[in-house]
Amino acid sequence: MGATLEQLSQELGALRTAAAAVGRDLRQVLTEYVQVLGRSLSRQLGLSGFHLCTQVYPEAFLALSVAERAALQQNIQTLGHQLSASLFEILQPLTSLDLETAVDPSSLLEIWETMETDMIEILRTGSRRINEQFQESQIMKVKSLDKLLALAAEAQDAGRSVTNPPHLLKALVDPKDLLEENLEPVVVIYLQIADLEFTHSELMSWRQKLRPLRQKLMQVQQTYAQKQEEHLTAEAIAAWRASWTDTPFLNGAFSSGASLIKNALNEASESDDDPLDGGAMGE
Repeated sequence: MGATLEQLSQELGALRTAAAAVGRDLRQVLTEYVQVLGRSLSRQLGLSGFHLCTQVYPEAFLALSVAERAALQQNIQTLGHQLSASLFEILQPLTSLDLETAVDPSSLLEIWETMETDMIEILRTGSRRINEQFQESQIMKVKSLDKLLALAAEAQDAGRSVTNPPHLLKALVDPKDLLEENLEPVVVIYLQIADLEFTHSELMSWRQKLRPLRQKLMQVQQTYAQKQEEHLTAEAIAAWRASWTDTPFLNGAFSSGASLIKNALNEASESDDDPLDGGAMGE
């Protein structure tokens, strides 16, 4: 026998309470994760900029004046602060959510997934902006920068490896515009959360704390969705039974029909001729 509407309502309430408990832990851990992510991102921008200017394009960097070098470095630091601020903004939907009593686990999971997507987009925006800084400073020249970064994003979304070493993307761009003997790969910065977690142990430790929370929330959400379906079915059954009534007219018609059939069978059994026997009817 299936659960009653009242039992299913109680189970749904308990699951919303469990989701709120996970949400409170999630809010605390995600806040710490985003703080560390912002610091790691700012630091990585400086490290990647240093590598690009000293290992990949040292001649172009040395061609800058002292003031131009300082301006480039200041722009990199400013970009790091701006990206960190953008990361904090994506916490707002979670921090403003009432998690004291109960919450729909599907809504909480959707907020989390949106935050993860927003973090990726912020890093992609940071990749574009820092490479534009290097282009404006004449450190590098990449005619198809937007196309290159878009292709990298597609590869990343497909789960393919993009950077090697971390945070640096190498590719041939517009080879038709270059002499064959001068074909050399261009190197640009491409920021990824996976690379940041790999190169920053503190960030990775917070990611490891997030994983069991995500697994727990997904389990609650799956059970919640199942119970919602059961509750909907139980509601429909209750509504059907509440509106269903036996119709006297139909009951009388069924009774009359049954009597007529019974009388016909009795008459046929008393007759010498079988009413279904075609031969007897023909004599």
